[in-house]
Amino acid sequence: MSEATKMISVLTLICLASALSLSLVYANTSELIEQNKKDALTEAMTSVQPRAREFKVEVETQNHTIYAAQDEDHKQIGYVSRSWASGFNNKIEYVVGLDKNLEVTGVAILSHEETPGLGSKITEDDFLKQFKGDSLKSYDVDAISGATISSSALIDSVKETLNKTESEVGK
Repeated sequence: MSEATKMISVLTLICLASALSLSLVYANTSELIEQNKKDALTEAMTSVQPRAREFKVEVETQNHTIYAAQDEDHKQIGYVSRSWASGFNNKIEYVVGLDKNLEVTGVAILSHEETPGLGSKITEDDFLKQFKGDSLKSYDVDAISGATISSSALIDSVKETLNKTESEVGK
């Protein structure tokens, strides 16, 4: 066996072992990862609708999901809309809580890949609390200096989400 053939054989075995190891890790952790994503979504939805005890899908499209938020007596108290915005680096996934009058009860970021220290400021309470109490009729949120693209993208997307929610569930 030539030296080149030995090197190719060893490299092939290393690649196969690596691929097998990676496959086993994925198989053993995929359910846990999915459960963690579901838990994070539930936590975010509860943070924007604190009185809600249950969330039922009301409208689902490719880019947007509207959940009916229900209290412990199974009475609808509002909605939670899940959507995303195109940020500076990548997608910003978020949820918006709405009361029965479609006024914002809160906004929570599910995930983002924005620049740490700049675009990541969209996750800070000082920025997110600006949305609370807004509706399509009184929509006024200030962008973040130094993170204009990320914050403006989120602001515009939340407004679009309010429009979609209002057209889907009415008032």
